[in-house]
Amino acid sequence: MTNSLLRRTCFSITTARFTPLPNTVNTNSNTKSLVVVNNIPSRRRTRRINTFVFPVSASSSNNNNNNNNNNMMSKNRFTSSSSNDMLNIDNMKKKNARIALVQLTSTSSKEENIENMLAHVDDAILGDKQLEEEKEDEAKKAKVVDIVVLPEMWNCPYGNEFFATFAEEIEVDLGSSVAEKGAGDSMLVSPSPSFEAMRKIAKEKKVVLFGGSIPTRKDGKLYNTCFVFDSDGTLIATHHKLHLFDVDIPDGITFFESKTLTAGNAVTIANTKDFGKFGVGICFDLRFPEYARVCALEGCVGMIYPGAFNTVTGPLHWTLLQRCRAVDNQMFVATCSPSRVEGASYQAHGDSSVYGPFGEKLNDKELEEKPGIVYADLDFTQIEKRRSAMPLNKQRRLSETYELLKKDV
Repeated sequence: MTNSLLRRTCFSITTARFTPLPNTVNTNSNTKSLVVVNNIPSRRRTRRINTFVFPVSASSSNNNNNNNNNNMMSKNRFTSSSSNDMLNIDNMKKKNARIALVQLTSTSSKEENIENMLAHVDDAILGDKQLEEEKEDEAKKAKVVDIVVLPEMWNCPYGNEFFATFAEEIEVDLGSSVAEKGAGDSMLVSPSPSFEAMRKIAKEKKVVLFGGSIPTRKDGKLYNTCFVFDSDGTLIATHHKLHLFDVDIPDGITFFESKTLTAGNAVTIANTKDFGKFGVGICFDLRFPEYARVCALEGCVGMIYPGAFNTVTGPLHWTLLQRCRAVDNQMFVATCSPSRVEGASYQAHGDSSVYGPFGEKLNDKELEEKPGIVYADLDFTQIEKRRSAMPLNKQRRLSETYELLKKDV
């Protein structure tokens, strides 16, 4: 093979950077501009730059464990020079947490669903305490539930025909937190029994509550919404499902959430006062690695995904995607599914799970499709240990230009 048979072709690989928006743009201070350099073959190494605006929904800036750099993103965050991330375990008040995933069965009665949710959250906390008291190991007796996660659309059956009927109108800024405005009470402009039930149980039981999701209405539009409450009942984050479930799988399932729901427009990060930051996604958001990556770079210790995968994609993708997000970002990933209801128009896969930063499953049991409660213990120091042993953030080479030799045909 001679040099004449070779043609040198230069490629600029995809590089993503966060940069502050120009001062001329009227936007929230938490909003960032995501600059992406596209893959473009070019002998002159010409690069085309597209700018995407990603509002970031974060929790109250008053928390003691907030990083001072929350509102300024490094220009090199996604490049090989990114040797550090914003995670600082030492600044966290508590370095361990016990999490409970409550896999609920939804009915056609909102009142029954709310009562069922409250009873199961109570069982998750009281039942775990009784279990620990029976153990001989004194060190384990002190363990109680710190974080509770509910499933997607827990207050109604999952289906386009139900979302409008069960939707609740809550005066909360889309894609943003209202933590700085109080505990959420003053934000309500119309009765919202599901919202109030979640807020009260979080405060009463002193747990961080990731409230699964419920259908909400704002300005005539419907959203698939997750509310996150801290252990004092404060609303610290609001996430509107960013990626709607629109699929048409031959001989499988056809479902288009976009027929009734509107997609959110923000990356959502809940900053808890005791356990640091968690990224929040809903179901189909799990399929997009960029979303979890942004949250990891913002210092999140884990991703929480309420989700109702179905019996077509669930067996193949549910576990796979959770482990991928955990391993890709060396962080915790927790998912909470509704249980399966025989005869329902939508068949949920179930199998609520928790995975660690090395891809290890942490569940104390397997629920499969049945209702119940899964417990897991989170040791946040494991994140630093895994990232030190395998420093992927330091090893990324996205900012480099690769030169490929291409054979002339």
